[in-house]
Amino acid sequence: MNKNKINFFYEIHFFIKKKRKFYIEKWINNVFFLENYLLGEINYIFCNDIFLKKILKFNKKFYYKNYTDVIAFNYNNNKKINGDIFINIDQVKENSKNYNQKFLIEFLRILVHPILHFFNYKDNNLEQKINMLYKENFYISLFLKQSKYY
Repeated sequence: MNKNKINFFYEIHFFIKKKRKFYIEKWINNVFFLENYLLGEINYIFCNDIFLKKILKFNKKFYYKNYTDVIAFNYNNNKKINGDIFINIDQVKENSKNYNQKFLIEFLRILVHPILHFFNYKDNNLEQKINMLYKENFYISLFLKQSKYY
């Protein structure tokens, strides 16, 4: 296993700067700590609509007719969390415009949302969605405070 437990892979022309990457890794580690889970290995794969469609084509369980912003594959082992998270940057950019949100905020939301699902948070009904949104906002504000980006 790679020494770095949070890995970033790029299938498109999109890169996270070294300093921001450091803060993201620190932030994700803090999310795991605060939720009382052990970090195994998390792979973030940044891609576009076309790449994500190819991935989804091979797994009918996760097939979507419309484009999606994130698909996560959970390989949990009890409290130790492992997973692959495919993030559709095209859709994240579109979401930030549609929700009138800065790209960084929408990007952070998409980074933490699947992690919360790995921790068994659900968003199937209104109460669960409100709880998920609360958690996302809490962790986004934590990132912003820790990284001093805003």
